[in-house]
Amino acid sequence: MNKNQLLLVMLCLASLGVQSQSPVFPIDPGNKYIYYPEITGDPDFKFVSQFRVGPYLTIGNLGLSNRSWIGHNAILDYSSYGEEGSLGDKNLFVPAWAPGTGLIMEFDFVYGDLYGKTRRWGGSSARYDLENFDLAWKFGANQSYFAGNLGIGTQNTSGYKLAVNGNIKTKEVNVTLDGWPDFVFDKGYTLPPLNEVEEFIQQEGRLPGIPSAGEVSKQGVDLGKMNALLLQKIEELTLYVLKLQKEIDMLKKDRVHSE
Repeated sequence: MNKNQLLLVMLCLASLGVQSQSPVFPIDPGNKYIYYPEITGDPDFKFVSQFRVGPYLTIGNLGLSNRSWIGHNAILDYSSYGEEGSLGDKNLFVPAWAPGTGLIMEFDFVYGDLYGKTRRWGGSSARYDLENFDLAWKFGANQSYFAGNLGIGTQNTSGYKLAVNGNIKTKEVNVTLDGWPDFVFDKGYTLPPLNEVEEFIQQEGRLPGIPSAGEVSKQGVDLGKMNALLLQKIEELTLYVLKLQKEIDMLKKDRVHSE
């Protein structure tokens, strides 16, 4: 069997597979697109259509907002609403595999946003409104959002919300802190004696309260805390200088009086 004969057999088998499915949607080679119209005869779903590919993948339009969606293990259920009545203001989804997790990508044609929403079914095949799904991520022109940790250039985020393996270029960094070292200027603050500071430097090779080179190499630097520590040392240094200036002024005054 040559290649052309093998290709012909494969095409025949494929066509038989398509025709064996129910329902069968004819595809005209001359069409520029394939349109599956909305469900008719039900006023609750006059704008809804749903196309299912295999057991888990669904593509369609939502009944309430008429947004488009692509779903995995999440099927829009409009067969029966029981005590919940008609569709109303709900878009109820059911799982194809209840122990798994449903993922829905929702497209907002008004603002151009793309949402990713998940639902852990937990063994339940109950219907859940799309609004009760958890927002996992959002891509938008004005704002994007990620519920979990994000890694750029790395998959190991080490528990941080953002981990970047590479350089970051930005115009501004705003760090929120719980405290600021203005307590150094409180009247009750005890300024460490300089002889104790000198002794600590000789023994540790660093300023008191400042992490060592080994700690920084292993754990990195918290920019917010480090800036606060550096400011604290600057404020303490300012107090040392002011105290020294007072002593100099007193020595000058005593020298003038002695002359």
